[in-house]
Amino acid sequence: MSTEIYVPLKYVLFQWRNSITLKKDPLAKGWFKSQMTLPGLFAMLGSPLPLYEASVSHRALELFLSDEQCVVLRAGLASLMGPTRAANSWKADSNLPREKLSGWRRRTFANARELEQKMGELQLAEDATSTLGAYQELVRLRGIWSALQSKGKGSLLACDVETYEFNHDLLTEFGWSTLVNGKREDAHVVVAENASKRNGRWCPDARDHYDFGTTVTVPQATLHARLSKLITQLSTESPLFLVMHDPRSDITALNLLGIDTSSYYRQLHAFSSASPPTSGVFILDTQAIFCGWSRAKRKAKLELCCEELSVPTRRLHNAGNDAHYTLALLEAMLAKERDGSSHRSWASERRLCLIRTIHFAFDALPTPAMRIAIPTTDSSVGQPYSQRPAPRYRAHPILLLPLLLLGHLLISHAFPEDPNSTPDLSDSPSPLHRRLLSRLRARIQHTTAPSKHGFSERDGYFFYPEDAPQVAVHIPRGTRLHHVSPSSSHSSAQHLSHPPSHLHDNEGAFDKRSSSSLHGDQLHPITYLIQEAETKWNAMLERQSQTLEEAVEEYERRYKRPPPKGFDAWWEFATDNSVVLVDEYDQINDDIEPFLSFESPDLLQQIISIVKDGGGKMPQHSVWAIEVKDGEASILSMPTANAHRAYEYLGLIKRFAADLPDMLIPFSIEDGPSVLVSGEQRQRHVDYARAGRKLSAEQQEEHLGDHGFAASHWAETCKPNSPIRRLQAGLLAGQSPVQPSFVSTEHFEAADPCKHGLDTIQHGTTLTGGFTPGKLFPIISFSKTTMHSDILATPQDQWSMETGYDPLWEDKQQAKVLWRGATTGIWHSSGVLWKSSQRPRLVALTNDDYDRRTVLFADPSAGDAVRSFNAPTASINEYLFDIAFHPQPLQCSQFEGADETCAIMKGQLRFQDLPMQFHEQNRFKYMLDVDGNAWSGRFHRLMSTRSLIFKSTMYSEWWSKRVMPWYHYVPIKNDYSDLHHAATYFIGLPDGTGSHDHVAKRLGEQGKEWAENHWREEDMAAYQFRLYLELARAMYGVDGSHDFVLEDESMV
Repeated sequence: MSTEIYVPLKYVLFQWRNSITLKKDPLAKGWFKSQMTLPGLFAMLGSPLPLYEASVSHRALELFLSDEQCVVLRAGLASLMGPTRAANSWKADSNLPREKLSGWRRRTFANARELEQKMGELQLAEDATSTLGAYQELVRLRGIWSALQSKGKGSLLACDVETYEFNHDLLTEFGWSTLVNGKREDAHVVVAENASKRNGRWCPDARDHYDFGTTVTVPQATLHARLSKLITQLSTESPLFLVMHDPRSDITALNLLGIDTSSYYRQLHAFSSASPPTSGVFILDTQAIFCGWSRAKRKAKLELCCEELSVPTRRLHNAGNDAHYTLALLEAMLAKERDGSSHRSWASERRLCLIRTIHFAFDALPTPAMRIAIPTTDSSVGQPYSQRPAPRYRAHPILLLPLLLLGHLLISHAFPEDPNSTPDLSDSPSPLHRRLLSRLRARIQHTTAPSKHGFSERDGYFFYPEDAPQVAVHIPRGTRLHHVSPSSSHSSAQHLSHPPSHLHDNEGAFDKRSSSSLHGDQLHPITYLIQEAETKWNAMLERQSQTLEEAVEEYERRYKRPPPKGFDAWWEFATDNSVVLVDEYDQINDDIEPFLSFESPDLLQQIISIVKDGGGKMPQHSVWAIEVKDGEASILSMPTANAHRAYEYLGLIKRFAADLPDMLIPFSIEDGPSVLVSGEQRQRHVDYARAGRKLSAEQQEEHLGDHGFAASHWAETCKPNSPIRRLQAGLLAGQSPVQPSFVSTEHFEAADPCKHGLDTIQHGTTLTGGFTPGKLFPIISFSKTTMHSDILATPQDQWSMETGYDPLWEDKQQAKVLWRGATTGIWHSSGVLWKSSQRPRLVALTNDDYDRRTVLFADPSAGDAVRSFNAPTASINEYLFDIAFHPQPLQCSQFEGADETCAIMKGQLRFQDLPMQFHEQNRFKYMLDVDGNAWSGRFHRLMSTRSLIFKSTMYSEWWSKRVMPWYHYVPIKNDYSDLHHAATYFIGLPDGTGSHDHVAKRLGEQGKEWAENHWREEDMAAYQFRLYLELARAMYGVDGSHDFVLEDESMV
């Protein structure tokens, strides 16, 4: 008798398509997208569809297909790509014999909707099962604590420790918070012996920001005695609960302090509310307890746990503050259950979606008289998706029927009843609510992706029609944006449809012009760009390699050569450290590829010469180096300035030095780039490298001028037929159109001065001239423009800088764009066009009070159609921006009677004398980042906040091609011509019209998530590891001896 075989439905729907055989095959992708969906299963296997519910090894229940059903599915794929490949794509270990399944029973499903609902129920059950033990522990703890409190017994002692980041055996801070008989006491102690040891490199340093008392500094022995006495006192006649958040490091620290924790209880299984403990110390882990409270498997950080329980936090990573919040978190979890309203049934989600769709339809109606109020008892309607309460208008009840029909049609499109249809229901294995939000993110008029009609894209710029309908609005001087209610951004929209026919005659008047346009109701460009960015980012995440074989295949597809030797060690390092974007290293290829045209001995000799004395290319004091020898890294030559960078890089390289060959790594000490090569010479290096040929020393000297300082050689570094070279030659053909535009999702094309030559007279880097192009040489720098040929590294300056207290979006009090900074970026003196450089120009533009300005905004009453208004410049700037220099003019000439540029700057530009701390800056919903002398070191800190970050730059950095503009931040052109329009899109008008506050919140959260998940130390280390493998191949093995070859190439 043959064995019955069953296959998990999850494998068939979600994992089969990811096999090596299928993942890169476009035909297979198309087949899975069109056929391997829930409705597709019914089409291929028939309706009703029999499935089998069971569990493997007594785990959670799941659904299974029979082997006969899987044969039918494989046959469908085989008809497309052949039976052999179809069979090879199937994992044999997915086949499970009947005897391995328990709780087996047959289930029949009539349609895809019914099957989807069942899959959702099983997923919820699996989550509940995995956290059941933690939840039961929380229930037990509640009962024990309640019983103890009724007897006046039991104490809580939350503690937290901070150690020195370079030696975790050194305790620097200790904090605790007690709750005894309802009385709360807090303490924060600095260990005297280690008081000079300050963090800040890897872990934020908040030692000086204790918020619940006075910090005291005592010897470690005194701390031990005091803490031992406290624990003994509280645990002798009554149980003491020692509360920690992820206690592993805290317990180690207690042991280092001399407190023996081996006798402390880790579990409460032996006790109950009927028989609570009478004495002893019990360790409670709030991180594990939170898993039980939230019924989620994730291990969450303290800040996230507190946020979900509405426990306000600030200045974390101070041991005293962390202890206080840990205790507050436990109290909150003991006091209340999690709101279970988010666990809705499939039918409930469908009903909720229908109601929300009707609410969207209300806003689309042209007048308030046509709107209808639909009462509902579901408190979640309008939150958080629509970010506004239900409309409360009275209107003709007969309009309810067509609105309900419209909502039904939309929901039916997202959830078709017909099992033979091919909807978007199973385009991806995302949860139901995420799919609903993505389908209904746009308004009724844009339920499908907007067309590009009227838009064009070139060189990183996104062009739009120039004439938008203009409306009349009034913003008096001194207007401040109040907190707009979620509904106000829409409910006030009707005022735009019928602007007043008169003109205001006071200072804040806005002109009213024709409300018609040749382009009709053109979608606002930013609305389109945000949608496009989301699609691109999701596609980038989806296409990342999952195995070494796939990574090798992707590398060879992109760069047309094998990976460097050691690629397998790099892959292991990247995957072990949870690097997500494992394929996005195009920047390394751009930097290294020209050097593959060198003979290896020539390149090695160049590096040795540069490290020794600058090699005639750079001043000797401008170069420092790290040497890797026998798997050990060391600083070969210490920089004369910025020595901390050498130690930071040494610590980073030591993480993977054992897998590097012996090599010298030359670094530039400067903030900015150093290598200028003519466009002709660079292109020759690239062409030779791609052809596998080598340039002789004589050929490398061609196209070289005198290597000296000059004022007009920037264009020579660009490609011969680039727009800036054509502009210099007086050829206008090929230039980007001169018309209004935003930065597209390709920000660093828009930042390319070779494509946008006018930017060279608006940025300090290119305003002051530069050296004439010379010979290509290898030097590692921290940032560069597209005109430079340096090799980019990962700067760590300010990376670990404390973010400061960052309130929730709703608690940020200022809805303006903030910038504070010094007068860097250029030397300010007479004879220098410093007023055209990026920072003075920004401050002057956003504090200008001359004449009037026309600004674009999005009209929600017309489906985010673009509109414009005209107003006094001073009113607009005061409303949108808070931008100023701080504290005094720097990098400027001050010679009395000769060159008094410093005084001129002080008189003409806005300066703020009082400093603005990080927590004060974080009160602003929007913050701007611009270049200084080179790259902006503050960008990581800004992106780590919940604020939405605007960024303007000419520089490329290591992460530039690993982020998505308009999804993680707002890109701004170097000439700032789009700054007012972008700010108004999110902030809206003073009455709330056109505000996209909820969109800004989402982008701010996405930016913060990107900084946390893709700009970690591990991500920088993985980038550097791969970079040095590439550099080592250029130094030693361009003949192929340093290429990586898979042991079994048939797998690729």
